[in-house]
Amino acid sequence: MSCNLTDAEWKLMHRLWEQSPQTITQLTAALSAETGWEKHTVITMLTRLEAKGAVRHEAGGRAKQFYPAVAQSDAARTETESFLGKVYGGSLGLMMSAMVEGRALTHRRADRHFGASGREHEMKEILLTSSALILALLALRQLFRRTVSRRMQYALWLLVLVRLLVPVNVGTLAHNVLSAAEPVQAVVEERLDTPVLYVQDGTERRPAQLANGNAPQGDPLSPPSDAAQSAPADEYSIVTPTYRTVTLSEALTYVWYAGMAGVGAWFLFTNLRFARALRKARTPYRVEGCRYPVYLVSALPSPCLFGVLRPAVYLNEKALQSPDALRFVLAHEQTHARHLDPLWSLLRGVCLTIYWFDPLVWLAAVLSREDCELACDEGTLRALGADERTAYGKALLALVPVCDKPQNPLLGATTMTSGKRSLKERITRIAENRQAKAAAVFAVVALAALVCAVSFTGAPDTTPEVTQEWYDAGFTTEDAQACLEFLDWAEGFDGDNAAGASWMADGEASLNALEPRAEFARVVRSIRMEELSPFTDSDEKTLYTLGFNDGRANYGFGLHESGQITLIAPREVEVEGETHLYKTSVAVVDNAELTQALYRLLRPALLDGLTAAQRDAVDSFLHWAQALRAEDILNLRFQSGSSSRFLVDAELTALSAQLVPALNALTEADLYTQQGYGDSAYYTLSVITQDGERYTFFCGFDRVRLLHPTFEPGLSSSYPSDRPTLWIDSPALMACIGSLEASPAPLPDFETAAPTPLADILPAREPWLTIPLAGKAQRIADRRIPSDALDWLTQMDMDGDGVCEIVNSSDFPAIYYKRGGQLYGVDLKSVITAAWPELNWWDYTSAAPASRSLLFCGLSAGDAPGDGVNFTRYLYFDGESLLLYKPDRSHTDHIADATLADPSVPAEVAARAKQLVQRRYDTLAGSAAQYDDWYTDVSFLGAETRYAGLTLEVYSFSQHYHAQKPEKILLAGGTEVDEDGWAILDGDMVLDGPYIVCLMDGGTRRMLEGSMSGDCSTGSPAYYSDLTALLAKNNVLRPDALDGGRLKEAMSSGISFLNWLGQYDAAEQDRALERLSAYRASLTDSYDLDMFSRIVAYLLGDRDGLTDAGRAAQERFRAKFG
Repeated sequence: MSCNLTDAEWKLMHRLWEQSPQTITQLTAALSAETGWEKHTVITMLTRLEAKGAVRHEAGGRAKQFYPAVAQSDAARTETESFLGKVYGGSLGLMMSAMVEGRALTHRRADRHFGASGREHEMKEILLTSSALILALLALRQLFRRTVSRRMQYALWLLVLVRLLVPVNVGTLAHNVLSAAEPVQAVVEERLDTPVLYVQDGTERRPAQLANGNAPQGDPLSPPSDAAQSAPADEYSIVTPTYRTVTLSEALTYVWYAGMAGVGAWFLFTNLRFARALRKARTPYRVEGCRYPVYLVSALPSPCLFGVLRPAVYLNEKALQSPDALRFVLAHEQTHARHLDPLWSLLRGVCLTIYWFDPLVWLAAVLSREDCELACDEGTLRALGADERTAYGKALLALVPVCDKPQNPLLGATTMTSGKRSLKERITRIAENRQAKAAAVFAVVALAALVCAVSFTGAPDTTPEVTQEWYDAGFTTEDAQACLEFLDWAEGFDGDNAAGASWMADGEASLNALEPRAEFARVVRSIRMEELSPFTDSDEKTLYTLGFNDGRANYGFGLHESGQITLIAPREVEVEGETHLYKTSVAVVDNAELTQALYRLLRPALLDGLTAAQRDAVDSFLHWAQALRAEDILNLRFQSGSSSRFLVDAELTALSAQLVPALNALTEADLYTQQGYGDSAYYTLSVITQDGERYTFFCGFDRVRLLHPTFEPGLSSSYPSDRPTLWIDSPALMACIGSLEASPAPLPDFETAAPTPLADILPAREPWLTIPLAGKAQRIADRRIPSDALDWLTQMDMDGDGVCEIVNSSDFPAIYYKRGGQLYGVDLKSVITAAWPELNWWDYTSAAPASRSLLFCGLSAGDAPGDGVNFTRYLYFDGESLLLYKPDRSHTDHIADATLADPSVPAEVAARAKQLVQRRYDTLAGSAAQYDDWYTDVSFLGAETRYAGLTLEVYSFSQHYHAQKPEKILLAGGTEVDEDGWAILDGDMVLDGPYIVCLMDGGTRRMLEGSMSGDCSTGSPAYYSDLTALLAKNNVLRPDALDGGRLKEAMSSGISFLNWLGQYDAAEQDRALERLSAYRASLTDSYDLDMFSRIVAYLLGDRDGLTDAGRAAQERFRAKFG
């Protein structure tokens, strides 16, 4: 099995390869420290991996157990082959050559200096080079910390300051940080260009119809036509809102600006408040021989120097306790002034304001501040003389207040406040009086120069050259050079500067076509060399062309009668001694995303129903199919999933002999159009004939679809078509295409079950939508599906007749069933989207055997309060129709009716859940979404008896909030809003948790306070960790009652564990820690050992919230595990 994994998916797969099975809770715990992922992120990742066939799950109690479905070696081999094939056309030699030569992109580098994209790229370069520089200086700092002067160490931070504040490269170098990071940059930029949301940016008027025509090859370049803008107003019949995508890069830019404004405001506030406090409390203090004003501020924690333009020394009472102390303080602060430290503090704050998100910059700021004080001590002692060293050190100990927390790096004052570690190092350096070694100084200077050489330089630009591969593929030098220049240019294309983009028909601009621009630009950037092939048929009719001009280059795409997409590029042609610039097709582009994007852009130019052009297309196709001969076929290209191949030799001859009769037999009665999806393309076959004609067939659920420029291709597996698709009802053609799949799998045998009345299966309410299947279900003779779809098949008796239906819940959801001995199938996406045109995105489908239904989710418009609103539907099958139900949200007094009708949920528990959810609802008052209703749904999870002498009841509760203005809800962090305005809000910090735990004491219930953060999967390790910690926190359990394993579970509560342990006497604490130590010694699994170590590290840290008893327990814990 082959599947392409993203970087994030690789991280999750590595965890499963290290240990399986694992539950969602275990994976979240393992990955959260490394990635910061929440549980809903892990669930989303697992859903994607299951869709790719990389992960499978089994039911294990109440928690799903996840296993890797693909071997690590197979995944690594697939990734390597995919990378080699996509980027280097399968050539290992070309890849090695590219790695050595470090090919740069001329246009892309030029684009870095223009517009928003240039600023973003500049920022990426600075982040890369500054991060490498900081890491290198940290290494130098550690390596030479005892052999060079602190003043020299402090001076090295000036390099970081210059790199962060002066975004200019000094020349170029073949091998540097930027060239080494080029592969990573490409991946990151592709991810950053991913659209994350759509925003409305205005309205547009567009023509009611467009005429087809020829766009001649070789039209001279001209400015964008104003035909559409100058047309009379009555020619426009549609006014629609226009939308644009906001990419992840743009969204992060807004976040960066907001953070910069916030940190900048805090920077100014911190220093202005400090300056104001000094001015209010200061008293002039006369000192002879000091160059700077001196003031006394009694409440000042330590003496300091403050002010950039007019620096002044501020003393406290301690500095006046003796003449020596005063003399040392003044010498120290005057050294700060000589070193211009107030200026460096200001620039340090500017860096933190701009790069507030970069932890390395914050680390550099903290360490440079420490080095500033050490360099100042060194300079002060140099001025005072060696005899004063001991007295100066004692004065520091008396004057410097010790602070447990790091000093605010945004404060511009050179305060003497220090942490324990920093103060110890300062005193040690003063006492040791180490002298700098000449060899070490030389080494530092040489290494620093080397670091600057690789971090202050850019990668050289190189002009792409035509290689032998282009000639082997059949390109001329001119066409190959044009393709290379286009690929070079496309790398930096962002869409925003392509204002001249428009569809051309009959040489006239018809409509503005690049909306959303950022998404189309991403598709253009995705085009690769191996997707280009020579264009030879210059006489072929071009139906439409899309041209765009960004001010530096003029490119376009042609949509040809045969369905080919060609790249149009400028070319110089000499006519009668004069050179003219013409646009002409230079290559055929075989990129599915581009094909889909072009057809989507063309939608306004198509009319509903079968237009004259579509009629002509059908006639032309039938004429071609009925007249085709085997010797007419030049090539056949077969694609399955992400892999494709050309048929050659005997295989080409054999399939041609099978394919030609199937196509010759087609008649108009075998063709039909259909609205909606039609995307279930398991396999694709392209037929290229000797005269250059090309037709592409998609083999779907049980039919074949034809790709043609006059019909919507519907390539996406998530977005439905709003134009007809052309279908071919030919079992012979489908069998011919399906026979090329290497490992097809038959449907399994249908299982039997006890018959069930349909009324006991269907919900006791009217369905939201009923879709009769008469004429929509396909009769299947011998259905074989791709082998990777087997993992998605579920058997359940949906209609209660005693024979199970087979449900496919993958990207191609379907239901297979038997009637009268015949096998039928329903392509759910095609059927449902045709009946529900407002559905505009199909997210995912999952089988729900317990309710004998299918759950599917996505985005819908229409009756929704806003575009792109989440929906959830439950799909039932009664044997004749598909029945769609909305979730049951009926509730009474804010408690779901299902909860009120459930005898296993006591009224007092339901009331407690209601109280908790209302507490959260009250915090939403005043929200722009205007919440006006809420309810909770409570479920009894079961009784727990694993703790001797205790009987526990565990309940889970959900929270739902209704908004009058759901469009005002920020859809982030797992938040979902359905089309009725009901929201599920994630990231909750108000509720006590998703569980209510009751301690049974006789006939009474004691509801325990505290949060449990598990996923309601009773029996999982994380569940029991939460439960034990909760019982310990509420003093239901004491240390002597728990063995080592239970004590480890209680440890997961963090500081609550230490506070709880500290309540008991020292002997009981020691006994508990001994059992815990023995449990640690018994662990052998690497995952368990790692988790234990992480918890210990957390408990040993300096944590707020510890009681005095808790701190005493922490010291005992440190003595045992520190």
